[in-house]
Amino acid sequence: MSKEDRIFDSLMKLLTKYAKQNNFKECANILQNALKMKPNDAELYRKIGWVYLYDGLSEKALECFRRSLELKGNRARAYCGIGATKFLQKSFSSALRNLGRSLSLGLDTWDVHYYLGVTYEKLERLREAFDHLAKSADRNCPNAYCYNFLGEQLLKEKKYAEAEQKLLRAIELKLENARTHYFLGVIYTKEQRSGLAIKHLKICLKSGLRLPAVYRDLGIAYMGKELPEKAEEQFKKIVKMNLKSPTGFEELCFLYIQRKKLDLAQECLEKARERGLPDDRWYAILGSISKAKGEVQSAIRYNKLALKNNPKNGLVHAQF
Repeated sequence: MSKEDRIFDSLMKLLTKYAKQNNFKECANILQNALKMKPNDAELYRKIGWVYLYDGLSEKALECFRRSLELKGNRARAYCGIGATKFLQKSFSSALRNLGRSLSLGLDTWDVHYYLGVTYEKLERLREAFDHLAKSADRNCPNAYCYNFLGEQLLKEKKYAEAEQKLLRAIELKLENARTHYFLGVIYTKEQRSGLAIKHLKICLKSGLRLPAVYRDLGIAYMGKELPEKAEEQFKKIVKMNLKSPTGFEELCFLYIQRKKLDLAQECLEKARERGLPDDRWYAILGSISKAKGEVQSAIRYNKLALKNNPKNGLVHAQF
């Protein structure tokens, strides 16, 4: 190995070191020095293109990827870099065109699928976004956002086990996102894993995501742990946050039925009704209150009215 080759090899080792540290300035310096030694090396231009891109210098990145193409480097990888740059420049049609070229040339790596996925998401083509981000995840995508997106979509499809797996992977990759913890809280609430639900929903609140839905699920989780006072506290926060919504009063109603405080339940039901509680839920909750009072015929009558308004009313079906 010549002296020049040894120097070049040392530069590449340093590049790997600084890349792991996300020290893009040093990476760029090393690659510029390497280019002085090999000014027509297409692979070096492609690498420095990615460094510029990660450092937010999209125009410089684009120049390097195009220079890599001119020098007849790996065309698939160069088009992937151009597509990623166009995505970050919000030129989504151009991003799709270049990433599509990369794919047609046989590139099947996490990054081409990742950038195709996030581009389709921006264009609100969520099915295609999901398909490509799933492929990116299968290829060990290092980007936490990929798993967060997949987890959210799987949650919407009620595929709770798969959603949980993706969201936990996002957290492993150090994604500090309140929504990730919220989605996990939703899953654990629905699966009645109340302890885990409380853990993630409290992290969510500490991170600043204080939405009525978060307090609602936290209240339900506290009910699952048989902590009614804490549940009541969460539902009352919903009432204070949105006085025009029936949600807080409806949840308080369920809590008071469970605790046999039926007068309070009736009072909250009236307040929920004043705030637009749908007819089918109104009748279903009246049925629950009647059932708790031992008024069986009244409960049956109200439940029939609930089903007449909405044959799929889950509150009625849950009672039988």
